[in-house]
Amino acid sequence: MTPKQIGAAIRKARGQRSIRQVAASAGLHRDQVTGIEQATKAYTIGSLLALCKAVGLRVRLDDLMAA
Repeated sequence: MTPKQIGAAIRKARGQRSIRQVAASAGLHRDQVTGIEQATKAYTIGSLLALCKAVGLRVRLDDLMAA
């Protein structure tokens, strides 16, 4: 998956929850969540995993490596 595809998947999974709510749940700053969703900021695998957990997504490393 590309960073844009990852961001779109996270945005879709976030649903009606606010960026602020999801960021707090993931232990991230809201600017980080926005940057990941819009594919405009670099992020660590730890941040990605925390965000995915907060929105209920599962991550497979082979999916990330295919990008």
